[in-house]
Amino acid sequence: MILSTQHFVWVCLAVTGIVAAIWIGVDVGRLRHALTGDRTSGFVRDRIFGSLIGIVVALVGVLGVALHLGGR
Repeated sequence: MILSTQHFVWVCLAVTGIVAAIWIGVDVGRLRHALTGDRTSGFVRDRIFGSLIGIVVALVGVLGVALHLGGR
């Protein structure tokens, strides 16, 4: 066995939390950039919507990690 079950869970939690936190930063940057564009354009509205969805998904990842760690 390479890793114990507990260590595997910790690695998965760390990777999920780090990737989700970075993803929030990336999508916030994309959202800030999209908000400076012409909001009447369908392309810009799609970018805004996509960034918001990305932020929500990443927040679910961070919240899931936090709730898992808090439940112990």
